[in-house]
Amino acid sequence: MAQTNGQNTSLSQLIAQSVDRLVESRIQKATYDRTYAGIISEILFDPTTDIKDKNWGLYKIRFNSTEKQYRFLDGIVHQVGERVSVTVCNNDINRLVVEPTVKSTMPAKIKWDKNNGGDADKSKMTVTRQVTTNGKTYETVREYIVDYKNKGQENEEPVKITLPNGNEIELEGFIDE
Repeated sequence: MAQTNGQNTSLSQLIAQSVDRLVESRIQKATYDRTYAGIISEILFDPTTDIKDKNWGLYKIRFNSTEKQYRFLDGIVHQVGERVSVTVCNNDINRLVVEPTVKSTMPAKIKWDKNNGGDADKSKMTVTRQVTTNGKTYETVREYIVDYKNKGQENEEPVKITLPNGNEIELEGFIDE
């Protein structure tokens, strides 16, 4: 019998322990995706930061006793403590995919301007969201423009909505004919 640390250990136990360490080491280095629950631990920009600034959307994410910086490109200002799902691709800590489990905050206010300041064929909807982060409360405002056909008439019909990023969505079937 072999002796380790003052204890009697059989050869088969030593082999089993060695195999266990080897397997554990290989599992830790295996190239498969791992998914963890995490949280946003710090916001590294102010919501008033210009969207073109290099720090816009940069957060610290904490997961599995690790903290890494990650940039969200969803245009939403997230909050400290918000839950995220973190996938470590191919077990490479530098290849992360982070997704918020709640993708947006509810609007605090929606303002409808039917005449869009006098434009005869458009209306404007302004959506205001409040986010509290780093001890401050910020409001983010987004404008949506709705285009109409026959605006102001009995057969008025919304035909297009323009999103804050400039993308347009065609609308159909909003009136009965």
